Amino acid sequence: MGSLIEFFSKLLDTSDFPSRWNCGTWTSGHGWLHIISDLSTWGAYMAIPIVLVTFAFRRGKEIPFSYIYLLFAAFIMACGTVHLLEAIIFWNPVYRLSGIVKLITALVSWATVFALLRIVPQAMELPGLKKTNAKLQREINRRIEAEKDLVETEKRFRITFENAAVGMAHVAPDGSWLRTNERLSEIVGYTSEELKELRFQDITHPDDLNNDLEKFEKLLSGEIDKYAMEKRYIQKSGKIVWILLTVSLVRKENGEPDYSISIIQDISERKAIEEEAFKTQQLLAAFMDNAPSAMGVVEIPPDDSDIYHLIDNTAAEQYLDVGPGGTVGKWSLRDMRGWQPGVRRWIEKYREAQREGNTVNFQFQFMAPDSRAGGVVELEDQIWLNVNMAYLGKGEDGRDRFCYIANDDTFRQISEVKLKRSHDTFFHLIEDAPFGIYVVDAELKMRQASEGSERLFNMFDSLIGMPLDEIYRRIWNEQTAEELTQIFRDTLRTGIPHTANDSYLTRRDSDQTESFDWQIHRITLPDGEFGVVCYFYHTTKLKQAEMAARESESRLKLATELIKVGVSVCEYDQRMVIVDNIAAGHFGLNAEDAISLDNYRNCFHPEDRERLELQMEETVTPGTFENRVVEYRVVHAGGRTRWIGICMQLEYVAATDGTLAPSHWLIASIDLTERKRHEEQLDFARQQAEAANRARGEFLANMSHEIRTPMAALMGHVDILLSHLKDPDNRQSVLTIKRNGKHLLDILNDILDLSRIEAGKLEVDRTHCDLIQLLKDIDSLMRVRVNSDDVEFSIIAPEPIPQHIQTDSKRLKQILLNLVGNAIKFTEAGHIRVMVSYDAAEANIQFVVEDTGIGIPAEVLHLLFRPFSQGDASRTRKYGGSGLGLAISQRLAGLLDGRITVASEVGKGTTFTVTLPAGRVENASLTQLELDAQLDEDDVIVIRNIDAHVLLVDDRRDIRFVGQHFLEEAGARVTTASNGLKAIKAVEEAVVQGDAFQLIIMDVQMPEMDGNTAITQLRQMGYEIPILALTADAMKEDRERALASGADDYLTKPIDKATLVNRVASLTQDVSVEELGRRRAARGNGEPSCNGTSELSDE
Repeated sequence: MGSLIEFFSKLLDTSDFPSRWNCGTWTSGHGWLHIISDLSTWGAYMAIPIVLVTFAFRRGKEIPFSYIYLLFAAFIMACGTVHLLEAIIFWNPVYRLSGIVKLITALVSWATVFALLRIVPQAMELPGLKKTNAKLQREINRRIEAEKDLVETEKRFRITFENAAVGMAHVAPDGSWLRTNERLSEIVGYTSEELKELRFQDITHPDDLNNDLEKFEKLLSGEIDKYAMEKRYIQKSGKIVWILLTVSLVRKENGEPDYSISIIQDISERKAIEEEAFKTQQLLAAFMDNAPSAMGVVEIPPDDSDIYHLIDNTAAEQYLDVGPGGTVGKWSLRDMRGWQPGVRRWIEKYREAQREGNTVNFQFQFMAPDSRAGGVVELEDQIWLNVNMAYLGKGEDGRDRFCYIANDDTFRQISEVKLKRSHDTFFHLIEDAPFGIYVVDAELKMRQASEGSERLFNMFDSLIGMPLDEIYRRIWNEQTAEELTQIFRDTLRTGIPHTANDSYLTRRDSDQTESFDWQIHRITLPDGEFGVVCYFYHTTKLKQAEMAARESESRLKLATELIKVGVSVCEYDQRMVIVDNIAAGHFGLNAEDAISLDNYRNCFHPEDRERLELQMEETVTPGTFENRVVEYRVVHAGGRTRWIGICMQLEYVAATDGTLAPSHWLIASIDLTERKRHEEQLDFARQQAEAANRARGEFLANMSHEIRTPMAALMGHVDILLSHLKDPDNRQSVLTIKRNGKHLLDILNDILDLSRIEAGKLEVDRTHCDLIQLLKDIDSLMRVRVNSDDVEFSIIAPEPIPQHIQTDSKRLKQILLNLVGNAIKFTEAGHIRVMVSYDAAEANIQFVVEDTGIGIPAEVLHLLFRPFSQGDASRTRKYGGSGLGLAISQRLAGLLDGRITVASEVGKGTTFTVTLPAGRVENASLTQLELDAQLDEDDVIVIRNIDAHVLLVDDRRDIRFVGQHFLEEAGARVTTASNGLKAIKAVEEAVVQGDAFQLIIMDVQMPEMDGNTAITQLRQMGYEIPILALTADAMKEDRERALASGADDYLTKPIDKATLVNRVASLTQDVSVEELGRRRAARGNGEPSCNGTSELSDE
C-alpha cells in the first residue's frame, strides 16, 4: 500500500529517469522524426473524437448505437495522449504518468472491444447501405411531393383566404393586422392597406375589448390553444357590427408566437333576430305574468309519481301559494299545501290529453292558500279552477311535457251554490212554516209540504212524488177531489190565483167536516218549470169557537131574560144577612140558616172582599153604584169558584126627627159563571187568531230577511263581476242574473206590501204633495222604459192643475208607476198617455192612464184587481209579472179614500182612471203642467267620492265583502266587524289609536249582539259618530226601531252601490255631526224634522 502511495506521489517526478535524448544514441533527425510523428498522430487523434462527439450529439437520435461513437472518441483520445507523452519524454521523462495513460488506453480499448462484440449482432440486422439509400431516396421523393402539395395547399389557401365568405386575417402578437382578406374589409369598412396601419384593438368595441385581450393573452401564453367569442367591431363609418371571432395561434420553431389566424363571421343579422326574439320572449313573459289566467308548463315522469312545474306565471304563483319567483326551476306539486289530494287527478287529465291528442278541460276545486287550517270549511275558503291542458311532447330528460291554462271559476261556482242555497232556503221555509203550505209541479205531483200540512196529510207516509188527484181522493170524495184538482189545473194553465175562504170539506176517513181558508198561485220552480203553491189555514177550531161564542151569547141573552135574580138583605148595622133560595145557591149558603155578615163576607174570594167593602161604603152616598153590576168570585164548599154579578143599593127609612136614616142594603145577585166561561173561550179563540196573524207576519218578515240577505250578496257580487267582465256574452249572462234577482225582489216587495195592506199595517201619510214635481218624476222614470220608437209617451194636463195637493205622495207615485208600467208592458205601438185633471167642485184629482195596447177581454176584467191575477195565462207567459201590481194599487187607492176604474177593448187598448181627494187646495194656485222630454242632469245618478274611515258591521262575510268593495272603490278606508260586540271594541280601539271612524254601517240582525243594541250602547257611551243602519227587513217597524236606537239613517238590503256610496257621502260630508245629533234628539222628542231622515232615506 505504501509503495502504491509512493508511486502516485512521484507520478510527475522525473529524477529517476533520464530524458529520451539521453538514452541511447539518438540522432537529431531520428529523434525529431519520432517527435513530429507522435505530435501529428496526437493531433489527428484529438480531431477525430471532436468530429465523432459532434456528430453523435447532432444526429444521435437518427443513427443506431450512437453511444459507440462516444466510446470510440474516448479510445482515440487515450491513444492520442500516449503519442503526446512519447514526444514529451524526449525532454521530460514522465514515465510513471505515461504508464498510467497507457493503462487507461488499454482499459478503454478493451471496453470498446466488448462494446463492439455486443452491437455487432444488432448491426448485422440493420439494412444494408443499398437499402438505406433506397429508403433515403423514397424519403427524398416523399418530401419533394410534400413540398409540391405544400405549394399547392398554400396556393389554395391563398385563394380561399382571399375569396372566403367570412373575414380572415393574420394578426401579429401585438394586435397588428398582417394580412386580411376582402370579406374582412367589407365587414369593418376598412381597406387592407388601412387595416395594416391599425391593430384589432383600434376597431374593437370598448365594452368587448378587455374580454378579447384577456383571451388573446391566454392564447399567447399557451394557456389555451384557441378561443371563440362574440364581440362588436366599430366600422369606419362608426356603425356597430356584431361578429363571431375564432382565433388560433401559429408559433415559430423555437415556440415563440409567430402570428394568429382570425376567422371573422358577420352575425349582425343573427343578433338582430335574437334581439327581436328576446323582445318577443319578454313580451310573452310579460303577457304571462300579467295574464289573469294561471298558465305554465309542467313535466310528468314515466312512473306518474309527481308533477314538476317548469314555468308558471304570477297568477299561478298566487294559486300555488309561493312567493314571486318561487316557481322558477323544477319543483314538485306534491310540496304545495292544499294541492296534494288533487295531484292524481291532474296526472290523469294530463295523460288523457296525451292519449287523445286534443285539449282536455276539467274543473278543479281546492282550498285557498289563506284558508283556515282545520275547523269548518266555508264556501269562501275554496277555489274553483276551469282548466284546459294539452300535450307538448318529450322534454330533454325524456319526461312528457304539458301546458295548462286555468281560469278562476270561483265566483260562478259560489254564485251557483248560493243560488241553490237560496232555493233550498225557500223550500226549508216552506217545510218549517207553522201553517199549511204545499207545492206541486207541472205534472201536479207533490213537490214539497210544510210541517203545518201534517194534520191534513197525516194518513200518508210519503207525499213527495204522489199525484195530487190521488192524494185528494184518499182525503175527500171523488167529486170534491176532481173539483179541487181542476182548480189547480186552471191556475197552472192561466196563472190566475184562486182564493177560497170558509171552505167546508168532509173527510172520507172520519166523516168530519173541516173548514179552510186557502189560496193557490202559480210559481216558477228552481228547474224553470211552472208549479202551483197552496197556502191554507185550518180554521175548523176557530170556526167552532166562533160558533160556540155565538151560541153562548144567545144562551146568555136568553138566561138574562129567564133566569131568576137572587136577593139578599144586609142590615145597615151589619149584623145579619137574609138571603132567598136563589141567592143562597149563588153564595153556597142555606137560606134557612141565620147568616152573619162575617159568614156572608167569607163566601167571597179573599182577593175580592176588599172590593166588596168598598162598594158597600161608597153606596152610602146616594146614587153611587146604582144600577151597576160588579163581578165577584164566590168560593163554595169544596173550593169550587163561581162568578157572581152583584148590584146593591142602600135603602133608607124615616127617622123620628123626620130625616132619612140608612136601614139596609138591598143586594141583587146573578150567576155569571157560564158567561165567564164563554168569554174565556172567546178570548182564547181571539188569542189563537192573533197568534196565527203574528205567525203569518213573522213568517213574512223571516222570509224577507232570509231571501234579501243572500240576494244582497248575490246582487253585490254581480255588480262587482260586471265591473271586471269585458266579454259581451259573459256580461249578458251576469246581467240576466241581475235582472232576474231584481225581479225576485220586486215580487217579494209586492207580496210584503199586499200582506201589510191586508193586515191593516200599512199606514198612509197625507202631507203636502208637490203634484207637478211628482209628475215630472214619473215622466223621467218611465220615459226611459219605453224602448220602442213606435210608442209615444206623454203626460198632459189640458187644464191648469194644483201645484200642491194633500195626499201620500209616495203611495200616489206607487199607484201611477204600476199603471204606467203595465201600459208600457202591454203596448207595442201607438201611444201611452197620462191625463191629469182637477175637479174643483168635488175637490178631486183624477189621473187617466190610456194606452193602445193589446186590451183586456171583458170576461176577465173583474179579476184584474185580485192578487196574483193577470187575466189571461197566455199574456202571463208572454209578458211576465206577479199579478200583484193592480191589486196593490187598488188597495192603496182605497187607503187614500180614492178608487180605480178600468175600461178596455181587446186590440184597441185599456184605460185606467184613478180618482183621489185633493184635500185643501183653496190657497194653492193652479198652474199649467210643463214637462221636459229630456232627462234632467239631476236625474242622472252620480256616484260621489268618499274620503272617510268607515266601519262596516255585518255577520255575513259576503255582505261585508260587497260593501267594502263598493266603498273602497269610492275612496273610503273600510274596517269590518262581524257583530255588535266587535264593532264597539273596534270603535274604542280606533279612538285610542287616533284613527276614529267618520261613519258606522251597522246591520241590525247579528249574533252575540244585534245592531240595535250596539247602536244604543254606542250612543250611551257618548259616541256621536253618524250611524247608517242596514236591514234585510222591508218592514217599517224594523226601520223605526233602528232609528229609535240612535241610527241616523237606514238602508234596505240588497245593497245598491250608488245608494250606499251617496248615502255615506251625504252623512259624512253634507251634514255636520252636531246637526245629526239635533235630529236624533228631535226624533226622540217626537218632533218632526224638516231636514231629517226622510230627506236621506228612500224606501
